Amino acid sequence: MEMRAEEAARRWLADRGVSRVRDGWVSDEEPDVLLNANQVAHARAGDVFAEDLDPADQVRLAFGLLDLLDEYRVTCEIRFANEGAEGPLPADVLWDGYRRRLEADRDAEAVTYSLWVRDRCAGR
Repeated sequence: MEMRAEEAARRWLADRGVSRVRDGWVSDEEPDVLLNANQVAHARAGDVFAEDLDPADQVRLAFGLLDLLDEYRVTCEIRFANEGAEGPLPADVLWDGYRRRLEADRDAEAVTYSLWVRDRCAGR
């Protein structure tokens, strides 16, 4: 997987006060509350697309979050951004991100499920 993208996502979360600990994640706002990856994805993944970054870099950062958190919610935020008022996202970067994860050695369940949902919602 894209280690640089994952590391960039880890730093991005840390800059927002969210860090990984042994059994999950914690935020500076509530350091005694252990969060799971799904909670972090729901709380932060959409924020990627509000960043003052080039859209291609937003997509790369979002895929880094997907690598880090491995949560379907991240793919939802990618889809929302692609279909939203500011979209579409750069197709070459978007589909390259999906392709790389599908070709990787690790399980890509969040990616395959998101593509299935996208296809079903499009009526295909």
